[in-house]
Amino acid sequence: MTQAQPRTERPLRAQATGVDRLLPLAWAVTLALFVAGCVLPAISIEAWFIQTEEVSVTRAVLSLFQEGHLGLALVIAIFAGLVPLAKMAALAVLWRHPRPAARGFGRAMDLTGRLGKWAMLDVFVLALVVFAVQSQGLASALVLPGAYCFAGAALLSMVVTYRLQALARPAGHAAAGEVTGP
Repeated sequence: MTQAQPRTERPLRAQATGVDRLLPLAWAVTLALFVAGCVLPAISIEAWFIQTEEVSVTRAVLSLFQEGHLGLALVIAIFAGLVPLAKMAALAVLWRHPRPAARGFGRAMDLTGRLGKWAMLDVFVLALVVFAVQSQGLASALVLPGAYCFAGAALLSMVVTYRLQALARPAGHAAAGEVTGP
């Protein structure tokens, strides 16, 4: 007779029930939104009612590199591109990891959650750029679909991370600040 594995000894994908079974789909949508957010125009700036320029995250990074602003280009490339991609890769690995109770799994899950908090920084910076352009009165700025896709990817990524963290928690252990009773 075989014994059932404890909850924490099975991969998270095997523990998922209900809506959590849709986490791979949510992950795929997150990835699609992220890619769209990087390549679609995120902001349109119209100066003096004459010149209109639409800028995507990818185009902004390439322009900064070409103009010699290597430090700023690297910061944006890292936090708008590499950090979100690293987080999504980590989520995929954690979802399929054969032993969530293994040493280091909890630390990896915590690090993944922390990485996600940096993704919203880009959305905040974009909002500041729009505000700064609008407040000068010399130009107008419009938020375009790329910004919405990028923000959607950041938010959905947070939801996926939260659900994976909930699945990884041993039964009966609540997260800090989580209400468990009536």
